[in-house]
Amino acid sequence: MKTAVAVVLAGASAPAAVLVAGGRVLAAAAVSAALLAGGPTPAAEKAQAAEMAQPAVQVHGSLRGIMHGGETGAAVRLADLLPDETLFALGALSGLRGEVTIVGGQAWLAYPEGQDGLRHVMGTTSEEEAALLVASRVTGWAEARLEEAAAAADLDQRLEDLAAAACLPTGAPFAFLVEGALADLHWHVIDGTRLAPGAGGHAAHRDAAVTGEAASAEGTLIGFYSRSHKGVFTHMGSRIHMHVVLSDGSVSGHVDAVTLPAGTVVRLAEPAAR
Repeated sequence: MKTAVAVVLAGASAPAAVLVAGGRVLAAAAVSAALLAGGPTPAAEKAQAAEMAQPAVQVHGSLRGIMHGGETGAAVRLADLLPDETLFALGALSGLRGEVTIVGGQAWLAYPEGQDGLRHVMGTTSEEEAALLVASRVTGWAEARLEEAAAAADLDQRLEDLAAAACLPTGAPFAFLVEGALADLHWHVIDGTRLAPGAGGHAAHRDAAVTGEAASAEGTLIGFYSRSHKGVFTHMGSRIHMHVVLSDGSVSGHVDAVTLPAGTVVRLAEPAAR
C-alpha cells in the first residue's frame, strides 16, 4: 500500500509542505494534488523513480578543502575505480601534481612539465591518486541539441534547461558529455610546485598552472552539473565543473571557459533502466 505524509517545516514564515512517499521526499509542486488524491500523483512517482535511478555521482575530496584547508593528499586511488568502461570522472592529482580526466574508462593524466609543457599518461588502469575526483558510472545518455551557441557565462542555465526539457531530474548532480567543435577554449593544468606557501583561493591555484587557449578546437568535454556542490566540486558562483581532452591528444585538463557552437549535441547522463 502506498502512503503519503505531509510534513510541515518549522521556522518558516508560512507553513511549507513536502511530500514523503516510500521514504523519499518528493517535489513540493506535487504535494497538493497528491494529498487530494490520497497518494503521489503519476508525475510525482515518475520524478521520484527518475531521481532514484539517476547514476550516482561520487565525490572524493573537495575544492574547499584543497584551496582553503591545504587538503591535497590522496582522497582516492584510481585503481579502486578502474578498469571500468562506464566510468566518467575528472579531478586533480594528489599533491596538485596535475589533472585527471576519465572518459569511458580511458584515463588521461596530465602533468605539468617545465614552464609551459605537458606530459600525458593514458591508460585504462592507473596506480595514481587524486586529491579531488568527481566520478559517475554512466550506461546511457540522453541527447539534446543546442539551437544557439552557449557561451561560458550561459552554460550553467543552458545545461539545466536541456536536462529539464529531456525530463531528466535536475535536483541531483549529473554528468554531461560533448564531443566535437569547441570555441574560445581556455584550460589549465594545476602545478602545485608553483603555489606560494599558504596561498589559497581559486585565483591563486589557477595562476599556479600551465595554461592555454584556443579560438577553435576539436575535442571531448566531460563535466558535472550540480546546484548543491559549490565549494565541493564546483567553484562559488558556478554549477558546473568541466575537463577537456583535445582530439589530437595534445591537451587534457581543467576547462576555465568554453563556448559551445550552435548545433552542438550535449549528452546528459540518463537514469538507468529499471
